Amino acid sequence: MVRVAATALLFAALASPGPSVVHGYGMSLTVPTDWRGSVTHGLVSLRGEGVKLWIRETSPTRRPDPFFRRRAVPTLHASDFRSTEHHLGFTLSGRRFALLPFRARPTPATLDAVNAALRSFTVKPSNYYGQRLPPARFPTRPGWFVGARGGKLLAEGGQTETWAATVAYGDIPTQNPPIHTLNRLPRDGVIIWVSLSRDSALRIRPVNSLRIRPRLIGNNLEGLPREIGVYGASVRKTGYDLDLRVFFKTVHPSAKVIAHAQAELNRLELPVWPHG
Repeated sequence: MVRVAATALLFAALASPGPSVVHGYGMSLTVPTDWRGSVTHGLVSLRGEGVKLWIRETSPTRRPDPFFRRRAVPTLHASDFRSTEHHLGFTLSGRRFALLPFRARPTPATLDAVNAALRSFTVKPSNYYGQRLPPARFPTRPGWFVGARGGKLLAEGGQTETWAATVAYGDIPTQNPPIHTLNRLPRDGVIIWVSLSRDSALRIRPVNSLRIRPRLIGNNLEGLPREIGVYGASVRKTGYDLDLRVFFKTVHPSAKVIAHAQAELNRLELPVWPHG
């Protein structure tokens, strides 16, 4: 009988592995039993018992910021899991973080588990970011004015911009729509603008594809002159999201103009980004 009881206890222990530890980028967190947690680029995520919270890292600045004045992970209360977005800033080992509890109604036991996990959060004093981000590129080709601007990987993420136009490009890389270039665009002209970006916590919702569909060319971009047409797409790639805008002088460009734009878009060369 004693042997049977011991065997039962052994199987119970195997079925309940207990808390686990997730770590990465110099951060570590103990996750309660049967909860889920992860550490990715600039983000720590914890979820369980109906609650969810994020710890997002913020890149340091030269000026002091009172939002990050705390020198310990905040202790959460039930009122912190409110319906409106609510961030709590703190600094550990010289690195800045914002704690975001999502809307929930935690029980006292759940709240205790959350705060125990937060007390386990440790950070090593180092910089795990700063890598250069190569942009997408269009090969040099007669009839097209091409350019690109690279970026830098911060704790929050990073972004690059790339463009190709049938006239000289006259806007800053982040200007969207590129009004100055659009003003010089002839009726059969095309502007292609591509942004690669990474957000430490969010991924874009995929919309359309890199294949231009004439029926999806519209005028639904804020700040776009009424006669200008634009095709937009958002596509997920490994390591970053791709945002595409193809501008035409009219909402109804000819099949020849669309084919000309598509041929150039097909030549787009996508880079490989660092993990973090």
